[in-house]
Order: sequence, then structure tokens, then C-alpha cells
Amino acid sequence: MTAPDLRYARHPSERWIFGRSRELGFVVLRASGSGWTWGRPLDIQLCREQDLPLLEAGDPSPGLTQRHARRFERQQRDASTFLIAWDDGVPVGRGEILWHGCAAPEVNRRYPDCPEINGLAVWPTGLRSHGIGTAIIGAAEALARERGRSQIGLGVDDDNPRAAALYLRLGYQETGRRYLDRYYYLDDNGHRHDVADPARFLVKNLTAAGPDDA
Repeated sequence: MTAPDLRYARHPSERWIFGRSRELGFVVLRASGSGWTWGRPLDIQLCREQDLPLLEAGDPSPGLTQRHARRFERQQRDASTFLIAWDDGVPVGRGEILWHGCAAPEVNRRYPDCPEINGLAVWPTGLRSHGIGTAIIGAAEALARERGRSQIGLGVDDDNPRAAALYLRLGYQETGRRYLDRYYYLDDNGHRHDVADPARFLVKNLTAAGPDDA
């Protein structure tokens, strides 16, 4: 597998090397530096239909929800890009870029051309805090730049201060925009349950180059 068109982007404590394969159509990421604790290369690829059973096995959807299949269907419509982090053929993380922005109307009105990174997760729990989530965010930012977007955003729930601290370290900024993160799941009997989590929206400027950018 080759990875032409390499470009570089420096984060505060990591150096990422991104390559995009024209033949296979996925993003390849390598990382090194003091902030990278994974110890070996990590591949981040666009989700394929054949990946869905492995995703459900490693990161099961609640009940009958089939959330990975829903994300893949959005990708097929070019409404999103569904990224999967792989370690030696095993999925260990995921994140989705919603190209039409945050689904909350109050956020979308304020940031109408701002794609949102959504559904970030790393599993199992022992693999968290090793830079995998940061790598997925970095790949999403690279794809947003590739599409000519000047900013990208993400939401963080009020009960997740650890994630909020990470996003702020990565250059995301508070907007003061609060909203309810609404979603639903289907239980084992197919009954729908609606959820609304209090959240706030953070935005990162993708055009401003820091002094360490290369």
C-alpha cells in the first residue's frame, strides 16, 4: 500500500504525517513524538461496508440501534466521512465528520459552514489516553482542510470534562454556544428512547498556522 501526497501538520506534542491513497481511497496516518504513546503505526481508514460486523463486535450498538450502519449510510450519501482507527487489523476507534455541521439548529445557524466531528470513541477502555482519539481528530482536520473548510467544530457533553480538556489542548476554542445533544437508540424490543444531553460547541480555526507548523 502506498500513501502519496504526504503533508505535515504539527500538534502541540505530536507530529502527524498524513497520506491519502488514491487507489484504495482511505486516509493513512503515522505519528511520532513525545505525545504519541501507542508505540507503533496506526492506520485510520474510511469505513467500508465489510467493516460493520467488526465494529459491532468491538463497539456494540445499544439494542437494535445499528449506529455504525447509520454512519456508513451517511457516508455513502457524502453527508459524512466515517473514520475507523485500526491496529493490526482490529478496529480500536472511530469518529465521523458531519459535513453539513452540527444537527442542533441553534448551533448550525451560528456556524452554517462548519463541519462537526461527531461520535468519537476508543475501545477497549485500556487503549484510551494513548493518542488514538487525538489521531482521529487530526485525520478529520486534514480532510476538512482538503475540502477547503476554514474551521471545524465538535460538541462536548457537560459531564465529560476530560474530553473538553483534550479538545482545548488541541486548539479548539469555546464559543459560548450551548445546546442539547439529541439522539435516540432502540432497545432490544425495538422501542425508541430519546436522549438529550446538555453540551457546548467548540470550534477550531484551520487556517491559522502556529509557529511550529511545518
